[in-house]
Amino acid sequence: MLLISGFIVAAFSFRHDAKARKVQNLLAIVRNHREIWGLYTDSDALKRIRSNAVSLSTQPITDQERFFILSAVLHLFTAHQAERMGQIKPFAGMDKDIRRFFSRPIAKKVWKEIKPFQNPDFVAYIDQQLDQDRDSKSK
Repeated sequence: MLLISGFIVAAFSFRHDAKARKVQNLLAIVRNHREIWGLYTDSDALKRIRSNAVSLSTQPITDQERFFILSAVLHLFTAHQAERMGQIKPFAGMDKDIRRFFSRPIAKKVWKEIKPFQNPDFVAYIDQQLDQDRDSKSK
């Protein structure tokens, strides 16, 4: 009986720890998201990132813009991996947000440049979102 009680307590403790880790992971992702987009709101030099009216031939991507896009991609990769590992639940609207973000000229160009260096599963996920966006626009 004592042995069974020990297993029950261990199982309860393990389940409680797993839930706590998931909450910590979610909080870390939210904190990182806030920090990255805080860079955007605090810097006029990054305002072109969300613009569709950008001429990259006359005004090339700046190092600051490239760094921001790289930071956002790393953040998306982390969230995507955490979701795949069951550490967080999918964020509502994340797919739509990805399509909107990568449809902008600066993010689209940086993504094409860094894509060969990314995790293949992550690339497939992002490209699936972008293909879905192209399909919906062609209808």
